[in-house]
Amino acid sequence: MTRDSAGVMVVQSRLPLWTDEQQWVLDTEPVVDLGGPADDQPVFLGLRAVRVLSNGNLVVASGRLNAVTMFDSTGALIVELGGRGEGPGEFSRIRDVYHCANDTVVVDDFTRLSFFDAEGGFARTIRLNRSAELYQAEGVYSTCAEAVVQASAYLLPTYGEVGTVESSLTTINLADLDGRGAPLVFPSFRVWHRVVGGVGVPVRLPWAARAHWVISGDRMYLGLSDRPEIRVHSPSGDLVQIIRWDQTPRTVSRDDRSLYGRLREQWIPEIPPLRDVLPRIQDYPELPRSKPYFSTILLDELGNLWVREYPKWVAGRPDLFDFGGPVWKGGARDVVDRWRVFNLDGQLLGSVLIPADLAVMSVGSGHVVGVKTDQFDVEHVVSYRLIRP
Repeated sequence: MTRDSAGVMVVQSRLPLWTDEQQWVLDTEPVVDLGGPADDQPVFLGLRAVRVLSNGNLVVASGRLNAVTMFDSTGALIVELGGRGEGPGEFSRIRDVYHCANDTVVVDDFTRLSFFDAEGGFARTIRLNRSAELYQAEGVYSTCAEAVVQASAYLLPTYGEVGTVESSLTTINLADLDGRGAPLVFPSFRVWHRVVGGVGVPVRLPWAARAHWVISGDRMYLGLSDRPEIRVHSPSGDLVQIIRWDQTPRTVSRDDRSLYGRLREQWIPEIPPLRDVLPRIQDYPELPRSKPYFSTILLDELGNLWVREYPKWVAGRPDLFDFGGPVWKGGARDVVDRWRVFNLDGQLLGSVLIPADLAVMSVGSGHVVGVKTDQFDVEHVVSYRLIRP
């Protein structure tokens, strides 16, 4: 159902448009698998982004190596973009990679954006006009020139009163490359203030709602995960569309709380400081009764919106217990993720099932690309064919 409310188009999906015969399906084996111990394989450390260009090429950003590499659709090396350093076209703190018109690749190096053409040749660098160190880029609109989204980092209220629970805030500035634009302020996640080592520390509440956003074309898609809806904003900050779907809320059960405890006990021996910032489940002053509806959103190359249903095995903290965490060491690799797919009009097409150990980074017109971590903790970039009847 679609209706217009005060100039905002509201699209409510109760049933998917796909029939069983029209469902999109991921192939069983990857067509590309990059990374590993073999001498002829590339090495990735701290993968920040994997993007699929319209020509099928893959752009891979390895944060700990400060390297951005382009491969063709078969996995053959094309070129390494830029280099390490502070000069034009060089990187020192790679944060993310975007792409825009004519397969232009934009490397986000925190304080600047470096633009490369579709063959990997360096074009230009733009330094962000930031009013504070907290501000950083969050995406580039399709024209490559008109607008970039700049956002403050999560503003954790460090000086909140001990024992209180409140929402931290995030500010998104839908801005041009000079930083001029319209700000959006919204709650990002709930935090509990407690004392650790004599210092007040904000701790995230498990299963609390979190803000997710993504940039595509000339639109920003923003969702708060405690409701089954995504809000679409123009570069001026105006709300232009609301995408909603029917989804039954899932209760935070006793089994969910037990899983949190087991994962906490697995993590702490590996990272002892987590003992202070990851409290026991019974120590939290409050917990949500229901789980979030989703945990990730992205846009594919065709402009379809993909929404990842909140996984049951992350025990309330996707930032810690999701891909590659100790849950995988327990043999849970046979589970799958459900991703809801919405078309350009905001209507629900249906769902795509994806192996849960695949951290999806990008969806092209015919491939799903992401990162897998093998039993030796080696990162692989893998691409699966997306079968679309």
